[in-house]
This record gives sequence, structure tokens and C-alpha cells, in this order.
Amino acid sequence: MKGDSAKKPSAADSQRIRRRTYSHKGYTSRAKKWIWLYKDLMLAMFSEKAGRAQNAYLEFVSQKNLKR
Repeated sequence: MKGDSAKKPSAADSQRIRRRTYSHKGYTSRAKKWIWLYKDLMLAMFSEKAGRAQNAYLEFVSQKNLKR
């Protein structure tokens, strides 16, 4: 469209987004396929209790004004 100032993401940007989305599922899942993901250390930054940590993580990543 004419006048559309939005840039199309580069291939590298798309790959980073896919990777970030992919591991995001692992941090919120209890499935065994995510055993390789070191999520305990990261989630412990939010809370010592697993359920609270996952909820706090989900709240954190859902914030719209995060600077990346």
C-alpha cells in the first residue's frame, strides 16, 4: 500500500521471533519434551513456587511496553 510506513521484518527478525515464541511455550509447559530447557533458574527469578513463577512470567511477557 502507498504510504504504509511499516517495514516488513527481515528474515533474521522472523527467526528471532520464532525462537522466542518457541521457548516461551517451554517456560509455561510441564510437558516432558521441554526437559532440555533450563527453565527452573529463569522461573525462580519470579517466585520460589512453580505455579506463582509461571503466572508472574506470563504477566511479565504479556506487558506491551517492554523495551527489547
